[in-house]
Amino acid sequence: MQASTGKRYGLLKIEKMMKEFGLKRIVIAALVLFCGLLMSQFAQAEQSYWVEFTDKGQWESLSQGELETAAFDHGLTQRAIDRRELEGLAGDDLITLDDLPPDAEYVAMLGELGAQLCQQSWWFNLVSVRADDQVMAQIAELPFVKRVHRVAAMSMARSSYEVVEEFDGNPAPGPGIDTPGSYGRSYLQALQVNAVEAHRQGITGKGVLMVVIDGGFELSHECFENLDVIAEWDVTDNDDYTGQEPEDARGQTSHGTGCLSEIAGYSPGNLIGIAYEASFVLVKSEYIPTETVQEEDDWVAGLEWAERLGASVGSSSLGYTDWYNAAMYDGWYPLTSRAITRAFEKGVVFVTSASNDGPQPMTLGAPADCYGGLSIGAIDSLGTIGRFSSRGPTADGRIKPDLVTRGVQTLLASPQTQNNYAYWNGTSMACPIGAGVVALVRQAQPEWSAAEVMEALRMTADRADHPDNTYGWGIPDVMKAIAYEGE
Repeated sequence: MQASTGKRYGLLKIEKMMKEFGLKRIVIAALVLFCGLLMSQFAQAEQSYWVEFTDKGQWESLSQGELETAAFDHGLTQRAIDRRELEGLAGDDLITLDDLPPDAEYVAMLGELGAQLCQQSWWFNLVSVRADDQVMAQIAELPFVKRVHRVAAMSMARSSYEVVEEFDGNPAPGPGIDTPGSYGRSYLQALQVNAVEAHRQGITGKGVLMVVIDGGFELSHECFENLDVIAEWDVTDNDDYTGQEPEDARGQTSHGTGCLSEIAGYSPGNLIGIAYEASFVLVKSEYIPTETVQEEDDWVAGLEWAERLGASVGSSSLGYTDWYNAAMYDGWYPLTSRAITRAFEKGVVFVTSASNDGPQPMTLGAPADCYGGLSIGAIDSLGTIGRFSSRGPTADGRIKPDLVTRGVQTLLASPQTQNNYAYWNGTSMACPIGAGVVALVRQAQPEWSAAEVMEALRMTADRADHPDNTYGWGIPDVMKAIAYEGE
């Protein structure tokens, strides 16, 4: 509704109320209508847009040597180069314009026209901004802008989980404790993917750098005492602290803390994480009370940053469904799904949860539809699929999920406590176990490419000869995957 039309409608409605209800109610009604018009105008001014550029501007003229120097100046690490080389990248394909941000003059011009910069994607050469329609019309006419389009904003995060039970932890066991006793209640979830045997052989994730992207992380729990964190980035506040902030919603960091503990937790007698000696890059990308496409952009920015730092395994139990529909889950349309595939091309194996909208077919969320990553469904201790676990196929007919791990009564550290533990349900809980499995394989087979790691895990899982859209290729087996020699 145009503002002028709204005003005329408001005056007519006030006149009608004057006749029906009297002056006092007229005043109240007029205030309500006036506030509504103001909110409408405000909402229009606060719309979010994507702006995609035609090129990388000043960076386009750099020689390869100059480009490499600029990339390292902008945070590219040798660890990332080494991982890319394992993927077969060489020459001009090893360091590219992907390693540099959008042109600063282009971005500055958007600000001069009145747009507020929100986030940047180096890989896709776009920025997200907030501006009104008039400003965006001017931006769309700029010669270096390829296209602009409005982004949606919905609520209700798809990172949902169910807390089944919470309980006190046990004191550390003494010398000579048997293996099940050392794992406590986490024994069965580690045993199910054969991680117990991997640990026995010294395969614990040591030397592998993982990125975990979530709503934040509280690291004061006893199971994180030996956690090795290389770097942190709160994308939403642009600082290096990913814990609970005073302005955060209650429970902002709960989900991420629980997920991280499944991989990295180490508390003998209570919880042994799947890859408890791995190193970590932590990314806080979510604002829990609302779910908007801006957060999706933050997620992508976090992944790009972690890739430049050299992470070779990723885990994120977040999903985006509220502004997409089933026909869009083709591995290409959602930005997060495309980002995972781009990371895969650079040598990162990224693991994501399948979402919790089962049991019907085609109930995946993004980025579970991705081409270049592993999507994980949830099973119980007996290997039976959780009813809530989302099913494939993708919109273009591919089998999803890829694998399934424990996501029904999964043991993890209870957030916002020092030494309590809990059982949770959700594919959010299955994803970290799958990511931990990937880390173990990467430690044991450091020369394998991302594609080789993913093939080994699929082809040695327990349903590899008959994959389907409920279980995918089935339950992974770490030791079989490590011994895989291809076909």
